[in-house]
Amino acid sequence: MSFRKNETMLRTPLNTALKKFAENQDNASLQQFKTELKNLADESAWVPMLVKAEDKNNIRLLTFNSRGNTYVGFLSDNSEFKKESRADITVTDINKLLDVVFENSVLDGIVIDPYTTQFYMDKSFLLETLLHTDFDGIKTYTKSPRNWGNGIPSYSDFDIMTDEEIQNFALQIVYEYDLIQNGYQIVSITDDINAFPNIIAKKDDELVFILVRGYCINNTCGLADEIFDKMMLLSEKYRIKSFFADVGFRSSDDERFEEGLLLCGDGFYADYKGLREISLK
Repeated sequence: MSFRKNETMLRTPLNTALKKFAENQDNASLQQFKTELKNLADESAWVPMLVKAEDKNNIRLLTFNSRGNTYVGFLSDNSEFKKESRADITVTDINKLLDVVFENSVLDGIVIDPYTTQFYMDKSFLLETLLHTDFDGIKTYTKSPRNWGNGIPSYSDFDIMTDEEIQNFALQIVYEYDLIQNGYQIVSITDDINAFPNIIAKKDDELVFILVRGYCINNTCGLADEIFDKMMLLSEKYRIKSFFADVGFRSSDDERFEEGLLLCGDGFYADYKGLREISLK
């Protein structure tokens, strides 16, 4: 781990957001705090970290215990430091601190401002913040079932399922017919087609990533090299297993199936073979 000194530090947006959340305890201020924390990681910002420095060659992380868990600490602003703590401050890239947390099974997370606000963030919270803050959860589509009759009916572009609606449908199937029945606890979930992964879940106290993709069954749905590589990088970075869940849809009407036509409110067959682990080629 590398360090650099930073004697002066202005009050940061993270510090302001944390104080606002501590005061209001509402979802809007929590979301703002998550956004500021994610911005720090995206920008590889340097943060004041709490250590014990015996000398310049002997620096160790300070840990803090809460409810049987162990956390490392950093400050949202130098003003949160208390001299009587007998700690030292050094400054490092926040991503290096995150790497230490996820590489070490003894550590449970990070505490921000351990001498003042004492905001504890476990690994689940950190993953949700770092990977899903920019995405909404599950969308609700209001288009009702519709009797399209037999064959190819008269329809408009508005009647064709969008990629987003197909993705939403796929995610609901994975969630309802696999995750719930197999004892997964959802940490965070989004049906956004740009999200990597779509689901962060926990089973038997082990965190997992799940990438979901819905598609028309007439088209192939493989795991493209760039998607595979991105998921593998995430798995390696956070030391977490990744799974792929692809769900293919076809119309229950043979003619519409042959045309690859997915109409809103139609009857469908779904091809879903369960979670498949993404492993090294």
